[in-house]
Amino acid sequence: RNVSWKHSYHGKPASFCIEADVLVVLKHSKEQLLATIVRMRDYLTLVTSESTGQPYDRVIRELSRNKWMDPKQAIEYGMIDKVATVHRTACQPQVAGQQLSLPLPAFVEQK
Repeated sequence: RNVSWKHSYHGKPASFCIEADVLVVLKHSKEQLLATIVRMRDYLTLVTSESTGQPYDRVIRELSRNKWMDPKQAIEYGMIDKVATVHRTACQPQVAGQQLSLPLPAFVEQK
């Protein structure tokens, strides 16, 4: 039987070979992406562990579960040094001795 390389590969239709090649490339890409994500997670966990002074195992265990912390917990954990607050007077500039009335930013709590 005369086989044309333009239309078949090892006796299989060319479209089958292209699909098989695409699947191999996709599988390899997924593996590379997963390996990159794991490396990034490990690096960020290491940096967080060194920055906060917490053991590596504790950081990976607690932060892999989307742990939410209030400001006091974050300070105790070592994630932040202090909580910044905005005072209303800081948002009230004066022009020619007269105080302007500006709306507060959305993240500032009204008191």
